[in-house]
Amino acid sequence: MENKKEKLERIKDKDTVKLIEEGYITVIAGPCAIESWEQLDAIAKVV
Repeated sequence: MENKKEKLERIKDKDTVKLIEEGYITVIAGPCAIESWEQLDAIAKVV
């Protein structure tokens, strides 16, 4: 059985490898970087 640390490392590896894939985009930003849902939608359309 996988311990908590191993599980977190596996999740971390998965999340950092694919930030953009078909149907999904991961946005990493501070609280002021994305000001509205419209702005987030515009970024997603560009990518």
